[in-house]
Amino acid sequence: MAYEYGTQGATLDFPNPYRIENQFLALRAGVLGVAGVLLLMQARGVSQAPQAAQLVPLLAGGLLLVVLAVLQGAQAAMQLRVFFGRGQPPSLAPDIAREATGTSPRAQALAETLRQGAIALAEPGGALNGVLYSLHRHLVTAPAELRAFVEIRFANLFAVVGLLLLFGITWLLTAAPSAQSLAAAVYVALGGLLIVRSYLSGTERAVALKPLALAALLGFAIVGTVLIGRAAAALPQLAWLDSLALPRIALVLLLASAAIEALGLVAGLAHVDAPPPASTANEQVALSFNADPNLLLHEIDRELQRRWVDGIPNRRYQWQAPAIEPTREAGNFAAAVLEESQPMPPQAVKRLDWGTCLAFPRFWWLAVIDVAGVALTVAGVAMWVTLGAALAAREPALWALATMGFILVVVGGYALRVAHRLWGRLDFESTITWVEFGGAWARAQVGLGSQWNDRVRSERAVVNVESMTLRAWVVKARSVIFSYRDQRIGARTLVGMSGDVDAARDWVRQVRAFAQAQSSVVVPQAAADVQRLAQLRGANELAGSAPAPVLAAAAPAPAVVPAARHCIHCGTALHPGARFCHACGHAQPEG
Repeated sequence: MAYEYGTQGATLDFPNPYRIENQFLALRAGVLGVAGVLLLMQARGVSQAPQAAQLVPLLAGGLLLVVLAVLQGAQAAMQLRVFFGRGQPPSLAPDIAREATGTSPRAQALAETLRQGAIALAEPGGALNGVLYSLHRHLVTAPAELRAFVEIRFANLFAVVGLLLLFGITWLLTAAPSAQSLAAAVYVALGGLLIVRSYLSGTERAVALKPLALAALLGFAIVGTVLIGRAAAALPQLAWLDSLALPRIALVLLLASAAIEALGLVAGLAHVDAPPPASTANEQVALSFNADPNLLLHEIDRELQRRWVDGIPNRRYQWQAPAIEPTREAGNFAAAVLEESQPMPPQAVKRLDWGTCLAFPRFWWLAVIDVAGVALTVAGVAMWVTLGAALAAREPALWALATMGFILVVVGGYALRVAHRLWGRLDFESTITWVEFGGAWARAQVGLGSQWNDRVRSERAVVNVESMTLRAWVVKARSVIFSYRDQRIGARTLVGMSGDVDAARDWVRQVRAFAQAQSSVVVPQAAADVQRLAQLRGANELAGSAPAPVLAAAAPAPAVVPAARHCIHCGTALHPGARFCHACGHAQPEG
């Protein structure tokens, strides 16, 4: 796998989840390509025979199989390597730019999830889903994408089985072959519509029949068969209608569709795990300090950057800075920051080979679906090749066989599309950090030094914060996505989280230490300040006044200590309780 973050490690080297599927895609592409070429060769032989009018179906069938082979091979080629670039996988909420301030509804929902320590679950709706979730009680805790997949498979299976049962009732109530063929034509049309709609819409939309539609079909199966029997008795016997073997075609169509949907349902349920852990960890403290609260937010930002995973920037979902208005003397403030570290693959993820595939049911059920899809494809193209061989040998055309072959090829392709959605599953681990603080502030004037006795005094207007509430949440999150190319916000779903108590306490401890270390006093610290004070002292000595105190230039951050007493003659600072100046020796007054 290639990625853009750097070359310092291989932590972003994901195993290709489509490795096993690519083998089935290549196999199916080979089968379709070989069968298509054979049909085209047979069509060339038929073009010189008296049945030249039957050249069109063979030519169209051969070209269709070749096109399907190219498309299937192209899909496998596009999945040989999986590339992850910047911004992948998608974020859990819209990202906030580094220089911007704001949030989003998804970020607020994520923060509320951390606050409550529980992942919100969507309640299933509908009669069919009520039955489904009663049969598998852990399905409600599955990712939303997986839940939708299982719901669609169950709905489609219900529709196909319903058609299959109604077809059986119709078969039993109609005895005449012509009446059975007419009734089977209806089910072939309905089943064909279901398969074509499923194939075109992919695996993301249910094609389940509504209750009214099923009731109408039930009425047709009971009452319509009588009408079809009477109509068939009044019509002349149509030999070509019986030769189409429509009942057999309808049975093959419905059975193949039911088998694929059932395998898809089982494979989807195999991906449903036991309810994942969901807990949170937070730490809260009250603190007072004399500094602008924005300094705390800047320190949090610096610390978050120091904790980047492999130097990859975090995803910022919320950034709310405290508002300290310069025209006001007091007010309230609130600040919050919510970030997620770069999602990484779990340490347990290994290369997806056949050993891993056969060791986990969630993988080998997908392999079973692909095996069924390739087997149906082989059976379908074999029927078409048999038709071409019969036409080349100038034998009667078996168009019923060709129709069933086309159905099997379509259903085989649909089987691989069903499994493809689950083959693309990728799991990630990340750390979500949410820090918020708020309270009341008031401006204050801080002065240091005596107005009459000290030569150096310091004054500063500060922002005083009393009993500010600081809270920190830290969780280890687990998320999942079912298509690495899907960059929609929300495509990656949070499936589990566990609180990190030590990390939350460390955040509170560090922010509190930073707040308490803020100075309220302004002192000269630069080298230029020390030099100018020395020049001022020299000027005072020439004028005969008390010299300015000397500040040591070597002190990196000198603190101003109030001078208790100074010599009345030379101005040298005296030791506490000294009666004589240690510099000039003059006696000093008491007090």
